[in-house]
Amino acid sequence: CTITASDPSGDYAYTNYMWSTSTAKPAYGWTRNTAATFDVTQSEQGVWYLHMEAFDYGGNRFYRMRGPYKIDKTPPSAVFTPNSASWRNTDVNVVIDPSDAGGSGVKQWRYRVSTNNGSTYGSWSSFVTGDTNGTVTLSTTGLNKIQVEAHDIAGNIGYITSGIYYIDKVAPTINANPDKLDSLDPITVSITAGDTGGSGLKHTNYKWTTSTTKPTSGWSTSTAGTFSTTLNTEGVVHYLHVEAFDNAGNSTYKVFGPYKYDSLRITNVTISGYWNHWRGQVDMFGKRLTNEPHRFLSLERVKINVYTTGYAERVEIRFSPELEAMRFEDIYGNIYDYYEDFGLAYVYFPKVFTLDNTKKDNHVYWEYILPLANSTKSWDDVRLRPQYSMTVTAWRGSKSVTYTISDIDITGNTFDLIYVQPVD
Repeated sequence: CTITASDPSGDYAYTNYMWSTSTAKPAYGWTRNTAATFDVTQSEQGVWYLHMEAFDYGGNRFYRMRGPYKIDKTPPSAVFTPNSASWRNTDVNVVIDPSDAGGSGVKQWRYRVSTNNGSTYGSWSSFVTGDTNGTVTLSTTGLNKIQVEAHDIAGNIGYITSGIYYIDKVAPTINANPDKLDSLDPITVSITAGDTGGSGLKHTNYKWTTSTTKPTSGWSTSTAGTFSTTLNTEGVVHYLHVEAFDNAGNSTYKVFGPYKYDSLRITNVTISGYWNHWRGQVDMFGKRLTNEPHRFLSLERVKINVYTTGYAERVEIRFSPELEAMRFEDIYGNIYDYYEDFGLAYVYFPKVFTLDNTKKDNHVYWEYILPLANSTKSWDDVRLRPQYSMTVTAWRGSKSVTYTISDIDITGNTFDLIYVQPVD
């Protein structure tokens, strides 16, 4: 402000002046200036009054007060209600209340929104006039922020930024590998669940059932993004129910399948001889024989039973090479032929039996006359050489299982037990 003082008689002496926030004339604290014209400055924020009193050399004085002078150096502000929000899958309504502490008052304000935590913002809204509240609805998935640009009447501009409003409206993703399968082995399924909306995966519920209907209870829970679960129940079609949840309350439910586990198994194999000579009985000479169900005579007819489950396509039977040989040479160099000497049709190995693979359970029955072979046990029960074996293999496609009987003994042959009664 410029102060100009004068005296009609020409004897102007000086002027006292003082800034005050009151209209009342100050009692002290004045500043003297002898110039007739001079400038005074007030730069502090507030409502000010300028008090002036001019004096001449004759002791006359003149007092005057001017004002108010309003100074506002504080940018306007705003309050967000709420100022932030935790993860949710619904819209957030935010009330913006502008204010101006500097005193000049809010002239206008506008806002813009970021969905990536303030890295970038969208366009500014149109201006809202005056100290008027406004409501902003946030509905976009992301880390939302609101920035307000507020103008006051004094020309100050304030930029105010809210906290973060976490919104996730994207449901989790679920994948299962494999998503369906028929298998001869227990079925292990790898489940992968994820969240692209930002809140993160909370947990995943899963359950095996025999129905496509969503279960109401009995779920298992995993907090891992990828985990496995195994179907061990045989013979029944199952479905895998999976439901994933994120931290915002979104969920995704899927049912995978069908899955069926039908294991291929040989449930039992038996081999027994028609002679069944070693059954614990007392022979005609009064000797107690051992009980050995897998001890046979060469040239004895044996009965073989094979039982399978799991829709087997075929069964193969093999013996140790000695029990498959169609020609036998004894220690004296004599050669005996299965067909030429005993009139038996040659048997070729492996012996293959084709099954009805539409049946889960199958049975193979085969009778085989054992060829001549070296004894593994003497008549006196002395071990002569290692035992022979029989191996059964069941097939379904490229999958196979085996069953081995490895305790087959041979002692002599059927002709050794032909007793000729002497004639008196």
